[in-house]
Amino acid sequence: MGGPVAEVNSEDPVPSERQDLIAGTDPNGAYSHPSIPCFLGSSAEFSNILSVPGETRLAYLDSVGFAERSSRQKPNVQFRGILEKYAAVTRRIQNGMAALDLVTGHAQAQRGDARCLPLAASSIDGILFSPPYSFAVDYVENDAPHLRLMGANLDELRERMVGLRGRSLREKFDAYIKDMQQVLTECVRVLRPGRCCAIVIGTNRNQLGKVFDQDPAEVEGLDLQMIRLAEAVGLNFVRRFERRIVGLANTMRDEDILLLRKECSRSS
Repeated sequence: MGGPVAEVNSEDPVPSERQDLIAGTDPNGAYSHPSIPCFLGSSAEFSNILSVPGETRLAYLDSVGFAERSSRQKPNVQFRGILEKYAAVTRRIQNGMAALDLVTGHAQAQRGDARCLPLAASSIDGILFSPPYSFAVDYVENDAPHLRLMGANLDELRERMVGLRGRSLREKFDAYIKDMQQVLTECVRVLRPGRCCAIVIGTNRNQLGKVFDQDPAEVEGLDLQMIRLAEAVGLNFVRRFERRIVGLANTMRDEDILLLRKECSRSS
């Protein structure tokens, strides 16, 4: 969410109920045209964007964030493409759920620290998360429009966020490995024996090559390092799903979904 946005094209039509919002002509006046990114400095416009439906609001903020990092496309052009993509993905999920006769579950969001989860031991049936790809992306800068909207202190967040702590690249890498070891240890603690943890992680070999002064092709990627860290704390590697990343070739080319399973206790 809020990552670098490549040019988006979708063959799927946009639902009719979203057409007015995409065009910036919401009849309720809740949405202002995204070609003016200075809305972040106005409390009145804060209220406007907060009243927009979540899918549209996220697309708007993504387009503003992208426009701050690149002049390749205007934010209103990006906004339409991003929202079309969101609508297409949402439709595919709905169609898949209908085909499999699945019912939407209930969720409760909590703010916390993955290095110290507010959950009881052996209380969770499954874990799915995508940790920062070490220092491959400055997530505070990348998601600044979203974070400002939520009232976050960006400087304070940068000092605490996994993957951003430290000054030099080596310091950031060492802090990242230590933090991820704590995260994985917490995953083991809260998972029930025999249950699974799925991790989406980028290889990040390009940046790691700079840390170790090696050819990126010869560096052990974050995917392999996560498997090694996980197995050291009691998560057995089951399998991986590889995929090529589109639009981030200068940062990284591949990412993996790692499926891990907590060891069963002898008594289970």
